[in-house]
Amino acid sequence: MSTVQVTISKFIDESFPGWVECWLEDVHGRRWKFNEKAPVVSDKDLWTDSEYPQTGEIACTVLQRIADASHRYVVTIDTTGTESIEGCTVFDVLAEQVIGDVAVKLIPNLSPLADLLLSCFPQNILVFFADN
Repeated sequence: MSTVQVTISKFIDESFPGWVECWLEDVHGRRWKFNEKAPVVSDKDLWTDSEYPQTGEIACTVLQRIADASHRYVVTIDTTGTESIEGCTVFDVLAEQVIGDVAVKLIPNLSPLADLLLSCFPQNILVFFADN
């Protein structure tokens, strides 16, 4: 199972087990708000007196991976079971935001090779390093 990184901005409700407000920024710069149980998005013992913001994660399924015109790897994810307050579960995010699926660092002139490898081995982690 993959996860997508979110920012936990604040504690919002003391009802068991505690609820937090989270934000996910997509590739288009839109920020999506989630109100979720603290243990669902973090393994830390979050409460009203915890420091915020913090990094958290929401479980997701990878639906698609593409390289956009700016040579960024964009991953379409589904957070089924965890909806934004707008009721959305499908988002386009940068590959770097997804944990447990694919992490790609692009090098100029190697993106066609990266695209080919990613299409052949979609479940593997591909990391390219450049000699500077």
